[in-house]
Amino acid sequence: MDSASYRLGVVTTHPIQYQTPLFSHLVQHEQINLTVYFENNISLTGSVDPGFGVVVTWDRVDVSSYQALFLNEHNEDKTQNLSFWEIFQHLMTIFRQDKLDAVLVFGYASKIARAAHIAARLLRIPVFLRGESEIFMPRSRVQTLARDIVAFFLTRTSSRLMYIGKANLAFYKRYGNPDSKLFFAPYGVDNQYFISQQNALMSQRKVLRQAYGYGDDTVVIVFSAKLIERKRPMDLLKAYQKLHQQGHPVGLLFIGEGPLRQHMESYLKQHEIEGVHITGFKNVTEMAQEYIVGDIFVLPSSKDTWGLVVNEAMLFGMPAIVTDRVCSHYDLIEEGVTGFMYEHGDVDALVDVLVPLVTDADLRHKMGHAARQKVEHYSYETNAQAILKALASLQ
Repeated sequence: MDSASYRLGVVTTHPIQYQTPLFSHLVQHEQINLTVYFENNISLTGSVDPGFGVVVTWDRVDVSSYQALFLNEHNEDKTQNLSFWEIFQHLMTIFRQDKLDAVLVFGYASKIARAAHIAARLLRIPVFLRGESEIFMPRSRVQTLARDIVAFFLTRTSSRLMYIGKANLAFYKRYGNPDSKLFFAPYGVDNQYFISQQNALMSQRKVLRQAYGYGDDTVVIVFSAKLIERKRPMDLLKAYQKLHQQGHPVGLLFIGEGPLRQHMESYLKQHEIEGVHITGFKNVTEMAQEYIVGDIFVLPSSKDTWGLVVNEAMLFGMPAIVTDRVCSHYDLIEEGVTGFMYEHGDVDALVDVLVPLVTDADLRHKMGHAARQKVEHYSYETNAQAILKALASLQ
C-alpha cells in the first residue's frame, strides 16, 4: 500500500446531512482517494419523514465534491428499494474494480452495511466500522442476544473500529475487541459552518429574539428535535410551565415538527402558557438563526445514541441539559461546567437544573463558553486524522 495515498471506500444508506459534509472534508486531504457508495438517493429527491410528518428534502447534502455512486442507479427501474442480494452483487463487482485499500462502513444494521462488510471480507479488503451503537439502553433478553450475535461477528471481523464516544467504545469492548483496533473518531457536526453562521448572525441576535417577542432579559430555552414521544418534548414544556409559574423571565423555542405538535399546542392553549413558539421543520441552513436566539439548550430524550443537536447548540455557546439516556452526556457534559444531566422523565429534576442557569447570567455565560470550547474538538478534521491514522496502521 502506498503510504502517500489511500483508496478509501465509504458505505452508507443515503446522503445524510451530518455525513456528507464530512465526506467533502475528507477529500480535501490529498492522501485520501475517496469514493462513497450510497444505497439510494432518497434524501435528494424528497420523501415524507414519519418523525417530522412532512416531506423533507435536506439541504447541505453535497455529493458533487467527491466521487459518489448510488447503487439504485444500477437498476433499470431506478427503484430505491434494493434487496440484500442485489446490493451484495453490486458491491462485489464494484469493490473488485475499485481496488480499495479499506472500506469504511457506517452502521451495521442496514442491508448495505451488512452486504458491504461481507463483500469486503470475501475480497480481503480491510473493514473500518463506524456507528452509534451503545450498551446502556434497556433491552429485552431476546433483543440483547440477537444484537450480540450480529455485533460480535461484525466487530470481531472488522479490521478497525472507529468509536464516536465513550458509550460506543463500551459497545466495541463488550465483544472483546483489542485496543489496537480502536480509533477515536469523535461524533461531530460541521463546526466551521456553524461557527461562521454564528459570527455572521450575532449582530442580528436582538432582532431575531424580538421577532419571537423575547426581550433582552428573557432567558430563552431551546429544544431541537422531532416532536415525537422518544424526544419527550412535553417534559420540557411542563418544566417550562413550572418556571413560568414561579415568575422566572423565560421563553421556550421548540425547533422541530412532528405528531405531538397538535397535543402541545392544545396544552399551551388549555393552560394559557405564554412565551412558547414551535417553529416547524427547519432545514440545516435555517438552524443557525434559531440557535442564535437561545441561551440554554435542553434535550429530554428517553433514548438518543448521541444527539448531534447537542453539538450544534454548544457551538452556539449554550450550556446543554440532557437526560441520562442521551449518550453524548458521557463525553460532552461535564456537570456544572458544560451542562447538566438529569434522569429522563423527571420533570422536577429538570426544573432543578434549569433554575441556576435561568437565574445566574454569569454562570450561564461561563458554562456556555466552556461548552463551546469542549465541542470544538469534536470536528471533521479530528475525524479525518483518525481515519488517516487507522489507514496508516494497516501497513
